[in-house]
Amino acid sequence: MSSAIAFYEGKKYYAYIAPNGNVCMNGGVVDKGSNAKSGVGLSINPENGQKVITYTNQSGHLCTETQNVGDPKWYWDDLEYSAK
Repeated sequence: MSSAIAFYEGKKYYAYIAPNGNVCMNGGVVDKGSNAKSGVGLSINPENGQKVITYTNQSGHLCTETQNVGDPKWYWDDLEYSAK
């Protein structure tokens, strides 16, 4: 399992890849269909609280999941960069 941690406004945020390939944060599934393989990273913008999780999917592409403050939805993007 890959994992990352970030702090924002005194709270810990954990992003990780579950054994089934789901991208998760703090115990909840971010994307059931993420098919993640490795390399999870987590960044939280200190100015606006936007969260960005990065990972490599099973196809070897770098992908992101982005969530804006106040929006419960995560937005997926395939950056089309090859990664391991």
